[in-house]
Amino acid sequence: MLLRRYGRKPGPHGLLGPGVLLHGFGARGRLHLRLWWRSGPRLPRLLWLLGESWLWLRWSGLHAWRQSYQAAGSLSREAGGAGAGPLPREFFRLLRLALWWGIPPFEARRLGVHHRPGTALDYVYDLEAGAWSRLCSPGPEAERSRRLLADKIRCAEVLRAEGIPTVETLHCLPRHDGAALDPCLGRGQQAWFCKARAGHAGLGAFAVWREGDSLRGKGFDGRPLVDAAAVAQAWQALLERGDALVQPALRNHRGLGALCDSEEAITLRLFTRGGGGPAWFAMLEIPAPEPPGGKAGHSYVILPLDEQGCPQPRRPEDLPPAARAAQTEVCARLPQGFRVPHWEEVLDQSRHAQSLVPGLWAAAWDWVITPEGPVLLEGNAGFGLSMLQAVRGGLLATGGGIGR
Repeated sequence: MLLRRYGRKPGPHGLLGPGVLLHGFGARGRLHLRLWWRSGPRLPRLLWLLGESWLWLRWSGLHAWRQSYQAAGSLSREAGGAGAGPLPREFFRLLRLALWWGIPPFEARRLGVHHRPGTALDYVYDLEAGAWSRLCSPGPEAERSRRLLADKIRCAEVLRAEGIPTVETLHCLPRHDGAALDPCLGRGQQAWFCKARAGHAGLGAFAVWREGDSLRGKGFDGRPLVDAAAVAQAWQALLERGDALVQPALRNHRGLGALCDSEEAITLRLFTRGGGGPAWFAMLEIPAPEPPGGKAGHSYVILPLDEQGCPQPRRPEDLPPAARAAQTEVCARLPQGFRVPHWEEVLDQSRHAQSLVPGLWAAAWDWVITPEGPVLLEGNAGFGLSMLQAVRGGLLATGGGIGR
């Protein structure tokens, strides 16, 4: 555990740096320090502080510099320049945020904080998301709800008993059995999706299908699995993470299928708040068109949705050039007056699901709209906040946001 927490992690478990400490007397500075303090494992605090000090030294001496250079270089390439163009200016902007506040450069870039450094403390960053969730949802009731959402099998059973349609699990294979994947796959199903029972962010997940007598697949990160050996390797890597699930790959509703070139499912992610009320935020995650001659990889076009389920494309100036082009291509395929099919049903079912996890300040529900109707993939209590804040603004911009 110590090796995982302090040997492999590049930086502290929350925002930590001279800027945070100097602003710790303000409301937002105190909140960020509080999130950092609550992010630690159950270790004696002196030992934890020594570990965090070690992580800060590594961050300020090595990783902040390297990640800032990589993020600035990525910005330069996306702007179409193969040389040093905007690299030095962006590098020093990102490096200052990384050293002064402890903000990861790639997240600063996604949120645009490097262009608005005065808003740095307005955001809850992904490395603080777990502590933020626990801060906003304290108590044993919330902890029980978090455990329920973390177990995809148990959660699906509870939701299905309440009439909420959930994706079918064909097999749940224990990690220690080392079972082969091929015998678990039927012959009539076109494709399957394999994921961890207690995973998050799609780590280790992949799709698999048959081509003749062999298996092919594609990782959640877009990496192609070119033969049965590559599929078997991905399967074993998934089992190393924990128990694994095999589920049918879902098809898109015909009203959505035209938005992407591939057969991959388009996900509708809807955020609900505890206590009922309207949906907090919703977005479509659409597999992005692959550029001609582009490298194999995985990216999404994120289209925020309004309260009626209609896409609201992001402003082009808020997107890097590659994402701007992909959004333009997807939006060109949207029919006039497009609205997500079964929108009201998804809203009602998501609110119902939120009522079944009492104590949680919010939850994220991942849906696929199939030809037969909406199907819930899973719910999440510990979800990333970057995209939500990139569209809606920092959660702390009003001096405290949702948490207390």
